Parts: sequence; structure tokens; C-alpha cells
Amino acid sequence: MSHTYDFKTGYPPAELIPREQLSAITARVIESGRGWQYGGDLQGILRIRQQVAVFLRAMSGIAVTPNELMITTGALAGIDLACRALTHPGDVVVVEDPTFYYIVGQMRMSHVDVVGVPLTREGIDVDALAALADRYGERLRLVYSIPSYHNPTGINATNRAELAKLARDRDFVVLEDATYQPLYYGDPPPPLLKTYDNSGHVVTTGSVSKVLMPSLRLGWLWAQPDQVAAFKHFKGDAAPSTFTAEIVADCIESGLLAERVEAARALYARKHALMAAAL
Repeated sequence: MSHTYDFKTGYPPAELIPREQLSAITARVIESGRGWQYGGDLQGILRIRQQVAVFLRAMSGIAVTPNELMITTGALAGIDLACRALTHPGDVVVVEDPTFYYIVGQMRMSHVDVVGVPLTREGIDVDALAALADRYGERLRLVYSIPSYHNPTGINATNRAELAKLARDRDFVVLEDATYQPLYYGDPPPPLLKTYDNSGHVVTTGSVSKVLMPSLRLGWLWAQPDQVAAFKHFKGDAAPSTFTAEIVADCIESGLLAERVEAARALYARKHALMAAAL
């Protein structure tokens, strides 16, 4: 028997979806009348931002406030929004080489020049990035990085403090894609890149897609309040779905999301062991 695996996309297995619990939570939201209508803040309703802040504090150990969060329709929407808000046409956006295959085309939709920088075993090549900063100067406005379980290499960056310092010294923003940060088994990855930033030079994005259900399409940008205000200005669609927000808020408040993170870790550990043994 043979199987085909797509290593460029992160489709969670269907067995991770908590069907019974999600059905019960969705039914309660519908019966309560919450989330039925249009509306809500472009930033996302307060309740979901409060609950995502709780989740992020538990995951990172960093204090997070609701006014530092922008709710998006998934992490990709957050990446697109951050690129549009933090760059101008003609600016340079640096990505790791290689990087998530979807990102380059998405970034170019903002009419920026996308430039690759090599990876090392420690993460993004900080010396090479510094040389690019020297070369492009103020045109280098944004660096997209996947420090934890990099797609496609799997590298866990250990030079996060150096990257955050370079961003601060050269005044560019690192967009940290932390979607995979909680999905470890064995030793956890190093702390979020956001841990090393107190000046707004790191913006972090994530979502519930990999641990709850992909099609819920709920993610976030974690940034300073003034950056969140800029994101709202550049947001081209309507406010995020209040219905989805209420469902995910209930999932976090009830402990279901944390439970699914643990379930995902256990499932991926088993799959890893089986695949390694087969290879």
C-alpha cells in the first residue's frame, strides 16, 4: 500500500475536529441569539479578543490585552493585512528562502519587491539579513518569518533574540507566523519571537485552524495598539464573523481549545513515530 503526502500545505486530519463538542457549542450560540447579525468592530468583537488574549497568555507567558489584537479570517488574511498596512508599493519584503509557497504571490499583491534570505540551522541568516538592510535601507519595511516548525524545513529558530534586535536597530517589522508554535511534542520550541520585542518591531499572527477546525477561518494579529489602528484602516472587508467569533470564544472559555492542542500534539507524535519507522 502506498500513500501520497503533500508536504507544502498544513491540512489538519479530520480526526482532530471535536465534532460533538463543536456541535453542542454551535447549538448553544444559535439558541442564545449571539452572533446572528452583521456588526461588531473591524478589530473583532471584544469577547473574542479577550479570549484569544487568554489563550496567548497561556501559550506564551506574555501579558496580552484585547486592544493589542486584530481578529482576522485566518492567519493568511492577517499576513495580507499586515503587508498592506506596513508597506508601500515599491518597498522590499524579505522572506526566508525557502518559505511557505503561498506567501510570495500574496506579498506581491501589495506591489512590493519580495527578496529571499537564506536559512541556517539557527533560523533566518541574521548576517545576510543585515546585509540586505544595508543594501535596501528604508525600503526594507517587513520581514516574514516562521520561527517555529518552519514550513517547509521544520527548523526551530534559536537566534530569535538576534533577529528581534536587528529589527529594532534597523527599524523594520518582523511578521512572525506562529501558527505552528503550540504544536510540539517532546521539548517545546523556543519562546515566541514576540517575547524579545517591546518596541513594536515584531507582529505575530496565528489561528485556530490547525487545532480546532480549518474552515472556522479565525485568526489574529498581535501588535501594538497603534499598529492595530493601522490594520483597521487597511481592512478591505467587513468585520470578522461574529458567529464564528462567539463559537471560538466559547471553545476557549470552556477549555476545549487547550484540550485540542494537547490532542493534536499526541496525534502528531504518533504519526511522526509511525512515519519515521516506515521510512
